[in-house]
Amino acid sequence: MDNKVEDRYFLQLALEEGEKSERQGGIPIGAVIVGPNGKLIQKGRNRVYSDLDATAHAEIDVIRKCGEPLIKKGKARDYTLYTTVEPCVMCSGAIYLSNIARVVWALNDDLFGGFRQLSKHHKYEQRFEMITTTAMPFNDLANIQRDRMVRWDQLRGKNDRWPEIDKVR
Repeated sequence: MDNKVEDRYFLQLALEEGEKSERQGGIPIGAVIVGPNGKLIQKGRNRVYSDLDATAHAEIDVIRKCGEPLIKKGKARDYTLYTTVEPCVMCSGAIYLSNIARVVWALNDDLFGGFRQLSKHHKYEQRFEMITTTAMPFNDLANIQRDRMVRWDQLRGKNDRWPEIDKVR
């Protein structure tokens, strides 16, 4: 499988996890971790509301489920994390500490996304330069996630975070 096909496939799996979270009344964010040779290692989804745990983000959920392979020094350098939304600052720190080599996300998040900000910050850019990123590689998947986030925000009485004009083209 080439990278583009693989990226699409695993982002779609992450979107499925996000859909499960949404059906359970949670934030519609999902993530998967893929190991060497494109093998799916683990799936995770946002569980903040279902578990009443502010740290139960999709990326944290999937990293927790993976455990040892990500923490053993040097072992995770062949692992990729796919997520539906750009990781926040907390999740970005966990990704860095887990030795994940690559992160791919379906939709940028200019409000809570922290990965791009951390990777450009003078204190952290050297640490984050060892992590390859691919942001929003597919417009259709970005729009699916954007629409889910709009629904989520509307349920919470917020309507201005993802304006229609920001639809990915």
